[in-house]
Amino acid sequence: MISSLLLGFFKLLTFIVNLVLSPINLLILNAFPNLNDALNSINSFFSLCFRYVPWVVDALGITPLALNIVILYWTFALTVPLTVFVIKIAVKWYHYLMP
Repeated sequence: MISSLLLGFFKLLTFIVNLVLSPINLLILNAFPNLNDALNSINSFFSLCFRYVPWVVDALGITPLALNIVILYWTFALTVPLTVFVIKIAVKWYHYLMP
């Protein structure tokens, strides 16, 4: 009984959100008709930039070991804080939900 009421409520909520946001979506589609072209040009720019990365690395004389150390450092520096943050949130949720 409750699940069917919740399902009906969510369907009604989804319908209302779609009804409210459809004019905004239409405005965006009319204002930016060539957004796909812009995204393709950004993709081609990055492809052009990364085509020459191996040549630059070779010209600078960066060894594969140094490149691996830099990649390892930045991977560690960017993932450890995020992991600690997610664990803290999970522990806080656990303490909040458990009596």
